Amino acid sequence: PPRFNPPSTPADLRNEITFLPVEMPVTKQDFMGRLTPIKKKISFLRQSPYPWLVLWLGQLIYSVGGLRAIRFLNMRLESKHTFSISNLPGPSSKISLLGSTVQRILFTTNPSTMPVMVSMVSYAGKVSVQLCMDEGIVREPETMVKSVNEEFASIVASA
Repeated sequence: PPRFNPPSTPADLRNEITFLPVEMPVTKQDFMGRLTPIKKKISFLRQSPYPWLVLWLGQLIYSVGGLRAIRFLNMRLESKHTFSISNLPGPSSKISLLGSTVQRILFTTNPSTMPVMVSMVSYAGKVSVQLCMDEGIVREPETMVKSVNEEFASIVASA
């Protein structure tokens, strides 16, 4: 979901989800060369009425066509995207479920028609990364995993 509250205020974690398509500049070789245009586009979109319009349109489609219409819309949207990113943070401290401490949280949106899913979830000061790939499109998934590991190494090195 788009974050509309200032960073200093507590997050409002209602389940109001919208999609903001952003192009990924994959031809840039350095991390900041890829990150900077994405951050600019997301900042622009957050300040625009676009997220609210997309959210309103989704609510309208749901009120007219119900869950079936939303599922159809999601499948159509997913088929046009390579991957999605969410800025919804996970719990900052460990939580318990049925008396047991949750060790890790993973996020996935299956079934999905996206050829590549990169899921990152924060939980208790750590980040979990999950990759799901369509082997019909990504012929060498181990190369993708290696590339993601290299990207994280470059992020840590630039911090």
